[in-house]
This record gives sequence, C-alpha cells and structure tokens, in this order.
Amino acid sequence: MAVANARLPPPLLLGAAGTNCSKQWKDWLQQFEWYALVAELDKKAANVQVAIFMSAIGQDAINVFNTFPEDKRVDLKLLITEFNNYFTPKVNITYERFVFNQVIQVAGQKFDDFCTELLSKSQSCDFNTLRDSLVMDRIVIGVLHDSDRAHLLSVNELTLDKAVQFCRAAEQARVQLTSLKSDPVQVDVVRKKVHNSSQNSSSTKPCSRCGTKHAWKKCPAFQKVCHTCKRTGHYSRFCKAKQVSTLDSTGNIGAAGDFVVHEMSKGGSPELSWYEDLLFDNGCVVRAKLDTGAQCNVLSLHHAKQAGLKVRPSTEKRNKYKEHHDRGTKLQQPLSVGQEVLLRVKRRKWKPALIVSTGPTSRSYMVKMSDGRVFRRNSWFLRALHSQDATQSSSTQTTTSVAPMIRTCLVFRVSHRVLLTNLFPAFRLPVQGMKLVLRQDLEGQ
Repeated sequence: MAVANARLPPPLLLGAAGTNCSKQWKDWLQQFEWYALVAELDKKAANVQVAIFMSAIGQDAINVFNTFPEDKRVDLKLLITEFNNYFTPKVNITYERFVFNQVIQVAGQKFDDFCTELLSKSQSCDFNTLRDSLVMDRIVIGVLHDSDRAHLLSVNELTLDKAVQFCRAAEQARVQLTSLKSDPVQVDVVRKKVHNSSQNSSSTKPCSRCGTKHAWKKCPAFQKVCHTCKRTGHYSRFCKAKQVSTLDSTGNIGAAGDFVVHEMSKGGSPELSWYEDLLFDNGCVVRAKLDTGAQCNVLSLHHAKQAGLKVRPSTEKRNKYKEHHDRGTKLQQPLSVGQEVLLRVKRRKWKPALIVSTGPTSRSYMVKMSDGRVFRRNSWFLRALHSQDATQSSSTQTTTSVAPMIRTCLVFRVSHRVLLTNLFPAFRLPVQGMKLVLRQDLEGQ
C-alpha cells in the first residue's frame, strides 16, 4: 500500500564551485529510490515515472536531460543509466587505492569518523573480497594511539569487527579515565603577583577559602577538611576542584615582572581545549595551548632548548646582577675634546695621546698619538692625564719619567713580590715599572 504523504527528495544542485557532482548524484539517486519504493512508483505508467523523476531532480539537471537521445527519455531505467554515465567519470583504481592508503586518524578525530572514512573510500578501490581485510590493516596502521596499535598487533586472528570493537572501547575508556582524574595537570591562566602593602592589616576583599575578611594567616578554614575534594585549607562551598583551571598567586611582590606558580587545579575537558602546533625556525614543532586571558607566554625549558631558543636570566635578575657588580664602582667622568690622555697600546703599555673628537657611540673617542696616527677607542682604553703630569710625559719616555707622580707608597713583600697601593692617581703601571720607580724614589731620599 502506497504512503500518501511520501515526500520527494530535495532537488539535485549542480554547478557549485568545489562540489563533487558524482557523489551528489549518487546520494540523490539513493534518496529517490527510497521514495520510489514507498510511493510504489513501478506500478505507474512509464511516462508518469519519467515525469515524477524529472520533477524531483530539479532545474539544474534539465539541460543535461535535453542532451540525451529521444529513445532514452521515455523509460526511467534507461534515463537513470544515462545520468549515471554522465555524472560518474571513469575511476582510476590506482589513484583511489593511493588515497585510501593515505588515510590516518588525526588528533581530535573520533574513531567512528576515522572508520567511516576508510569504508567510504574503499568502495571505489575495487577490493572485492579483500575489502574487510585491507580496511582492518589501515585501522592498525593509521590508528592514533600507539597503545591501541600494540594491542591490535598482539591479537591472533584479528578481524575487522574485533579491531573496531576494541578501538571504540579504548576510546571510551580514555574519556572516562580523563573525567575521573583530579590531579593538577593543566594550567589555564597565569597571573602576576599581587602586592600586599601590609601583611598584618585586614584584607579588603573576602577570603577565597572561607569567604570572610580577616588578617593575614588568620583564616578560620586553616586545617579544615573540604567535604568535596577531601583537602585541607578551605570550606567545601569555596572548593575550586570543579571550577575552571586557574593559576593564581598572592603575596609580597619581589619584582613587577615576576610570575609565580602557587597552585594548579584541573577542570574542563582536554578535548575542548584550544591547542595549536608551533613551528620554530629549526623545524621543531611544539604543541601549545592558546589562551587569550594569559598575561605571559609559558614554555618549558626542555621545549625551549629543542626549539633552539637562547635562554637568559630575566630583566629583574640582570638588574640585580648589575646592582651587585656596580655597588663598589664609581661613575667615570666623560672625557672632552682637546684633553690629553694616556692610551693603552698593549696590555700594560700606555702612551700619551690627544682626544680630537668624539666617536659615533657613547664613551667612544677619536684619539691622536704623537706620531700622527688616529684611533677610535672607548673609555676602557683611555685614562685621563692630570695637568701636572701632562708637561712631564712623552711618547718615547720610559716608565721612570712618571716618578714625580708618586704620592704615597706602601711596600709589602709577599713571596718575593712587591705590592704598591695608592701609587698613581689615574692609571696603573707594569710591575717592573713600579719596582723601578720605587727604587729610584728610595735612592733620592
């Protein structure tokens, strides 16, 4: 008995960019065959069958229908055959099998979708009786998790049904195991330290563990057991075990750019998280979670070394190192143009020179020696020459010519070495020169 309210399938849409006309035709024909079975179309006249078919197929296929011979338009079976020849191109079996062998399960893809894709692509590969066996092989090779692959390889007389049932069960078990875990394994938000001006003063905001305002370290929930997570330190109504994972920190701030991890709590589903693969210049790929609410980017030291990144101390640490290094130093006065200086030409050899101009960078100068040569040197290679010393220095004199510059000389003999302190006001001399000056000074007295 025919169903009176049977509905025709939607029209076949052709000509859209990027559409697969062959697949669309097969899907539409399958729906029409179901309609023809329900409506008992085979009991109607041939011309009525063709009219119903053309009314259902839609406007886009009429131009194709008009190209068919007249004798093919009067019978429904012959008309469907002509449409099959038109929409179904010649299949390249080698290429279809190549596409089938490239199918693998990607991250985030469910196993049922992966299996359906394999079965769909195997239809055009002409595997015949080997279809189930070859699909099973692709499941073993292309499944995402290595643990599932190892189990499938260890099963004797593995079939397609056994492989599908095990992979579905393993996927479901992983989802259930993830929901049962409560260990802190995921960080969703990283926040800066919050500065407390006074630890002893009462908080202006309610405590996140007890909900009341109290002094620092005076929380009434201290050592209280939570009935939700069975942990101590907070009440159950303020438990964060089921909330979104946050990483928060409180306490005195040591530096404006510090980020500190105090606690982590897990929540949500890993499948719903937003992960992307980051490709570095050296080819290293790191899977990272994208979080638009984070105040800094977090990367482990292991992945940073793999990516070839240069790891160095933070700005705050470098400033502390500089402060420690400079605490016993004095700011060197800049030199001026036309000032006479001593230029270091070797490690412990100094010669008089004259500053003719400043250099392109800070504390860089163009200096001219007595023989006319001009060099660009920074303040590390230059020493200011006092006015009383400039009249007695020359480029060819030995170190004995600077004897009048001696102010105070303290001599200590340790292991046959001479140590002189407060010898010269602005520069140092070689050890041999200091011995010679000392000897001449003692002989003069």
